[in-house]
Amino acid sequence: NGRANAVILPHVLEGYLPKCDQELADLCDAIGLKCDGDKHAKALAFIKNLKAMNKQMGIPEKFDVLEDANVEKMATWAEKEANPLYPCPEFFTKEKLAEIIRKVG
Repeated sequence: NGRANAVILPHVLEGYLPKCDQELADLCDAIGLKCDGDKHAKALAFIKNLKAMNKQMGIPEKFDVLEDANVEKMATWAEKEANPLYPCPEFFTKEKLAEIIRKVG
């Protein structure tokens, strides 16, 4: 659902850094964020803005229903859903997926 995507998106974008610095820097510029610095600084500013926007809309930073015992299973499912036709900077390993899931759980 959209709420779940909003919770996890900033963490996924952080996981893609620095591979998507340029794309996120471009988004930073496109939405008019004022940020001095290189493309990495702009990418971080974009993610920070995304987190602030989530907070402003009352979207929680974490899920209150995730149990640590389910993290490995969820990471396995997510890894199996990876599609090489998706335009993404990298495909996360099961371990990286578990790390992201733990951040939001």
